[in-house]
Amino acid sequence: MSQESSKIITRQWAVIQFLLNSKYVSTNDIEKHLEAKGIKATQRTIQRDLNLLETLFPIECRRDCMPYSWRWKKVEKSVKGLSLSQALILRLVDEQLSDILPEHTQHELLPLFQKARLITSNTVYTEEESNFLDILTKDRNSNKGYGFIQPSLMQELTSEITGRVQKTYRDIFKSEERELKQSLKILGTVLESYEMPELAKLLKS
Repeated sequence: MSQESSKIITRQWAVIQFLLNSKYVSTNDIEKHLEAKGIKATQRTIQRDLNLLETLFPIECRRDCMPYSWRWKKVEKSVKGLSLSQALILRLVDEQLSDILPEHTQHELLPLFQKARLITSNTVYTEEESNFLDILTKDRNSNKGYGFIQPSLMQELTSEITGRVQKTYRDIFKSEERELKQSLKILGTVLESYEMPELAKLLKS
């Protein structure tokens, strides 16, 4: 990490903190806040930072008046990227609840449903993940033979999930916390070496 990179990260973190503790603020407000913290940045640089941060975090810009103002979204949760688990859940909602969801809710979720379909169509899966996807995507309208009733999606998922959850909970607590602490410790050391003690301290707290 170059000295310039650490300056950028420190500056952008200061911007994020200011947005978290403020209502709508302008680039001029942010410039004054940074200056008070000993960080020099032009309004053009701040604008570039905001444009980048807006693509990564739940930040919104009020563009109906000049100068533009920015804030951290207070209620709405942002989802810029989906994990496989999140995508699978969205596929489930799309499959099972599309007929009963209010129209405005469907409209709001449509981009996420589309992203979830894209993710679940282009990911290389483990065997367990493939089993999960098979349940979601199998054709439920085809007849398997006279007298047979297709099991419901929820029944199949319940059976599949139960086994996975039991195995997951046995393993996850043994390694996750230890690995997380070790990763945070390493990252904290890196941040300290590049003169970012505030971020390092936050990782350790």
